[in-house]
Amino acid sequence: MGRGGGIFSAQLRGARAPWQCLLHADTHKQIARALTTTHTLNAACALLARQASAGKRR
Repeated sequence: MGRGGGIFSAQLRGARAPWQCLLHADTHKQIARALTTTHTLNAACALLARQASAGKRR
């Protein structure tokens, strides 16, 4: 079968679970919010990194 997993995996390759769409939308909103609230790309990246590390501690 190789590394592809056969016919079944080929059928599912394009399909996304609903939670993936929600995660993508939420991530996009967080990035957009960080870019609009900061003055530089580096500041936006730092803000996102702080938010990510704060989320891990919850």
